[in-house]
Amino acid sequence: MGPIKSFTEFAAMLRRRRATCVGVMVLGIIATTLFTIQRPQTYEATATVQIAAPRVADGFAPSTSDDTPLRRLLTAEQQLMTRASLLELVETHGLFAAPPALTDSEKAASLRDLIRLADTPVGSNPGGAVAGLAISTRLSTPDQARDVANALADRLVDLGNAARLDRSEATLDFFTEQEQALAQQIEALEDEISEVRKRNETAVPGGLQFRRVEISAIQQAIIDIDRERMTLQTELEKLGRGDQPRVVQRRMEEIRDEIASLDTQKIMLEARSSRLARSIGALPDMEQQMARLESQLLQLQNRKEDAARTRAAAEAAHQLEVTSRAERLLVIEPAIAPDRPVGPGRYVLAAGGVALSVLLAILVAFLQDLRHPAIRTRAQMERETSLIPLVSIPYFQSPHEASRPHLGL
Repeated sequence: MGPIKSFTEFAAMLRRRRATCVGVMVLGIIATTLFTIQRPQTYEATATVQIAAPRVADGFAPSTSDDTPLRRLLTAEQQLMTRASLLELVETHGLFAAPPALTDSEKAASLRDLIRLADTPVGSNPGGAVAGLAISTRLSTPDQARDVANALADRLVDLGNAARLDRSEATLDFFTEQEQALAQQIEALEDEISEVRKRNETAVPGGLQFRRVEISAIQQAIIDIDRERMTLQTELEKLGRGDQPRVVQRRMEEIRDEIASLDTQKIMLEARSSRLARSIGALPDMEQQMARLESQLLQLQNRKEDAARTRAAAEAAHQLEVTSRAERLLVIEPAIAPDRPVGPGRYVLAAGGVALSVLLAILVAFLQDLRHPAIRTRAQMERETSLIPLVSIPYFQSPHEASRPHLGL
């Protein structure tokens, strides 16, 4: 017999192989039921952490950290997913307590696989700046999924904010120590100058005093020129980035002219300073020592002023960190216990298993029919042999055949 050509032949095949179909369907339904019951359900909970903007504008109290928010967030993520941090969560929430027993490394690796960290961009642009982080966990119970997600979010916030606070404290301590060290150096240098003056009160001529004042003024002018040149150079570098319209190009030419003028002034001042220094070299050694000491004193005082300004800015930034007014991490959406497990539900799996069992039963019946081909109807006789039967005699089962179990084989 060839392939089934009509629905009547298909229905007849199912009647002949009904025992096989029923057997396959029963086995499939039993297997589906066992699989559905034994399949562990997984629940997912998500907590969202946001990078909150500072409450005070950076122009009034600039941050002491030059790291980007994304970099700080990545650092906190790495600390969050360390083996020690994950094992602490496992112990706190009693995870993986059911047999089989797992080693600490296996527990940490298993929990890491159940945690998903996803950046949340600013606005609707997926490639835009990062505004925060979504922390998702998949565990066997809703409460565990919620508790672990919230614990991870809280720990991420603590790590990120603690890192900023530690950095601000270290920065403040550094500039405070620098200012104190400069103050001590200035005090020691002033004592040395006073002692030299006491020893040589009557040996300081007026010409040397004039040269010393002029050299100090020249050095201060050179420092001012260097500062102004650095400001112009920074502006020139900023203007050189990206497109350069004609207005910007004109401004860049003006800045280059100003820098060249400052360089010329500096060369002239340095030449004048060198001439004065050579003239002082002809004076007594005591006067040279005084000039050198006072020059060092001026440099130290300038450095101390810069250090004091930087320390004041670091102190303001540290105060913002302490009072939680600087940029920080916040949990804006805590995780809640999920109502349903992720993935298809048990009813969906059961329905799919029943449908698959029916299809498998039909396939087995069809294969059995192909394995034992036979001409069973007048239409099959005409189609397969092109012969027209004169008489069609139906098949009747004997009482003995009817009483035997029929497996459709």
